[in-house]
Amino acid sequence: MMKKAVYALIGAIALATACGASQEVAETTNTQVTVHYRGKEISRKNGRYIGENELKALLSKRGDAVIIFSAEWCNGCKLVRRALDQAKLSVDVHYINIDEPWAQSLATAMGINQVPLMFHVGASDGKEVTRVGAGPIVIYLTIRF
Repeated sequence: MMKKAVYALIGAIALATACGASQEVAETTNTQVTVHYRGKEISRKNGRYIGENELKALLSKRGDAVIIFSAEWCNGCKLVRRALDQAKLSVDVHYINIDEPWAQSLATAMGINQVPLMFHVGASDGKEVTRVGAGPIVIYLTIRF
């Protein structure tokens, strides 16, 4: 009789666990959703990169703006992102995916031919600062912010 009770208890616990009775599931996603309508971006969600509209809004504001041209395939870009995430800077850093068509056009117009490349716009001294390469970008931002 005792054996049956133990088996019944084990079965009930297994069933409750299998049904998720006491489990919490964290919903995270790495999926970026970008919606275009008639050739224009109208929405961007869950992205690691800013779009053309966000860039325009960012540049129209006063104050510091740190913008880094980056790419998923670039190891130096990954290093910059990890280092800056750990540094907990006092300024927001915005990334532009160089592989997006609008960003490629912008990069071509600006003469950008390598990543990572950072622009610090609206610095307190009024000068734009540019850094190329993972090391110089991380050093500049961690010392300054």
